[in-house]
Amino acid sequence: MDVVKLLLFSILGMVAVQFTYFYSISLSNAATATVLQYIGPLLVVGFYAIKHRRWPILAEYASLALALVGTFLLVTHGSFDTLVISEAALFWGFLSALALAFYTIQPVGLLRTYSPSTITGWGMLLGGIAFSHLQPLGRCRDLGSGSRTCFCLHHSFWKCVGILLFFSSL
Repeated sequence: MDVVKLLLFSILGMVAVQFTYFYSISLSNAATATVLQYIGPLLVVGFYAIKHRRWPILAEYASLALALVGTFLLVTHGSFDTLVISEAALFWGFLSALALAFYTIQPVGLLRTYSPSTITGWGMLLGGIAFSHLQPLGRCRDLGSGSRTCFCLHHSFWKCVGILLFFSSL
């Protein structure tokens, strides 16, 4: 059962939060994508309020209101008639927030049994393997520095494996 939880964390949490964030940046800009992603903690507060059947405290309500007003101003510049970012950027930014909330909530059970470094290491490795079809390790695209790019990708992969093995041994 822990394997299924780890796979969910890896793909719907670890990889999803990164992919949706970077895709949101490609559709808008880093500042907008970051603000949209950081609506995620508000979703976490909402989840735990429902789960524990308790109302949020005043500070949580204030945070919710400020985050929503700030996000509204960012994406509309205060106009109820217009979006200043594309609908796609808003959509992917909100998906990034959902992924961040999932990334925060889902591994809680795993963290009761395993260390954070073990969960993170395995999450990175499994998520990387699951999405390796987008950029297979053996087929490196030229990103401007030719074979150095390919070397760096291979080096990064093996470094991650080594770090994972190190953390797993702690």
